[in-house]
Amino acid sequence: MRLGDEESKLESALPTPLQHVFECSSPVLGKRGARVREIRADLPRTVTDPIEKMFGSISFRDYTSRARIILAERPHESNLDYLELLVRILYELMRVYWKAPIPFQIMFVSQRLTEYQLANIRPGMGVFVVDLDSLRERSSDESTFARFLRTISDRLHESFTQWIGYLVLYGNSDSLAHIKKLWEPRVISRRVVYTSLSPYIEIRNNVSRQQVLGIISLLYGGVNGLEEADTVNQAVLRAEDAYLTGLETVANDPFISIYARPAIDEEEAKQDSAFIHFALKMAALRYLMETGVDLSAVTVESVVANIPIDIRVERGWGNSIAIEIETLHGAGNPVSRLSMVIRERLSLGYNVWVVIPPTYALIFAPQIRGLMRHFAERVEFYTFDTTRYTLRSLSEYYAVLDKILAEQ
Repeated sequence: MRLGDEESKLESALPTPLQHVFECSSPVLGKRGARVREIRADLPRTVTDPIEKMFGSISFRDYTSRARIILAERPHESNLDYLELLVRILYELMRVYWKAPIPFQIMFVSQRLTEYQLANIRPGMGVFVVDLDSLRERSSDESTFARFLRTISDRLHESFTQWIGYLVLYGNSDSLAHIKKLWEPRVISRRVVYTSLSPYIEIRNNVSRQQVLGIISLLYGGVNGLEEADTVNQAVLRAEDAYLTGLETVANDPFISIYARPAIDEEEAKQDSAFIHFALKMAALRYLMETGVDLSAVTVESVVANIPIDIRVERGWGNSIAIEIETLHGAGNPVSRLSMVIRERLSLGYNVWVVIPPTYALIFAPQIRGLMRHFAERVEFYTFDTTRYTLRSLSEYYAVLDKILAEQ
């Protein structure tokens, strides 16, 4: 055999550089070749986000503590005006993201523009709403609206110094076009000079009246009769009143109050959280009674291994339940907060029930649903049922939400 033939056979027997990379054997890999990692079936499924479905954007639901400018387009049909709904969602977001006692305010500017309003309008530390259409219609001349635009421009330049908050400019496409000019680049001496304003978020209503009414109903715990409301704004006011009335009713139940105690956790005892926390705790006790649990086996507001537990149901080792009421006020990242609470109580050997207000169950639906799948074995999730003054399974709640969002 010639030397050249031996060299060619040797070269053909040696692995190529790619084979060295992907087919090398090791104590860990053995002789397996390279292959794509299989997708885990237990990862959270992609679900429809109700906020994105409704407004076309989720940019204002972030955890950066930045001031946000929102340009909200008014629907052509007056009965679909959603300003009251938007303001309440933004308010609830601030309650979750703001960790200190709430110092912020909500201010509306609509039919007239006062010096006080001009001085206080800003993108941060509150929810500030300007109804552009009403302001233009009620202004005696164009100079008033032009003055407003100059003031807004100054405030927008200051937005990077503001803490979390929202400036909502609400109006039809023509009114918003005047506002958008503030972001247009300007040409000066053959140079293009761009404005230094923070970017805005543009939203509009993308769902039908029936869908938005269904979303409002679930936002406040499943309120009936909203179809009778003339407008979406009116439906929001009715649903909010029914929700707060339901919480007040269960919180003042004289029989269940015998077993309840105020929160011992400092975060849950704060003024802005105490009422909702207490009312949901009362609803949980009512639910336990309805399911036949003997309240003599129930302990309210106790401490186990330095961990405060809202409600304990003792059923023997491995079967006892720790029920946690989470208002999520000041939580920042809701999933991180809930995950910590769940893991602490699981480490004590309890099965865990988590009770979340319906407002946050809807606003943070994709995040919470992923958490539900992750802790599916030993954790159950509930929210408040406004019509029955008791608890409702979040799985059932989200099934209704999916049905509403799937409607055409």
